[in-house]
Amino acid sequence: MDKTKSDRKWLTALQVLIAMLIPNLGGILGAVFSTNSIQGWYLTLIKPSWTPPNWLFAPVWVVLYCLMGIASCLVYRRGGGFRDKAKWFLSIYALNLILNWCWSPVFFNARDIYAAFILIIFILITAIIEAAAFGYISWIAGALILPYIAWLTIATSLNGWIYYNN
Repeated sequence: MDKTKSDRKWLTALQVLIAMLIPNLGGILGAVFSTNSIQGWYLTLIKPSWTPPNWLFAPVWVVLYCLMGIASCLVYRRGGGFRDKAKWFLSIYALNLILNWCWSPVFFNARDIYAAFILIIFILITAIIEAAAFGYISWIAGALILPYIAWLTIATSLNGWIYYNN
């Protein structure tokens, strides 16, 4: 293999790694600042019987953030980087990530279940738009967002149920 092909493979691998790390860093920060509320206040809330166990949330979010990162990297690479149509689609992704990262502080730190419910509805809407936009450039990128939408649907209904019953 010639040096330029090898260099391109390393660059691609580095881009994918960075793309997976970015969403996970925000998720980790949210978890760090919310741990006390999760182990205290959250346990006192009335929750439905179908609430996933607490230990499941962290690994699910790591996988979802990695899938989102891979999808964003595909859109970046196949859509012309931060030029052309990809810049708009990546802007939707960035907005979705920012909203996503805000949810934990609103729910767990501010303990504002209603505001968190409204926020998660916007997160779900932007995720659906994101999947459609990503799918326009790469059907694989769009498909990689679908597990996130499925999890957000569960999380949105859980947040709504908790709001209604607390």
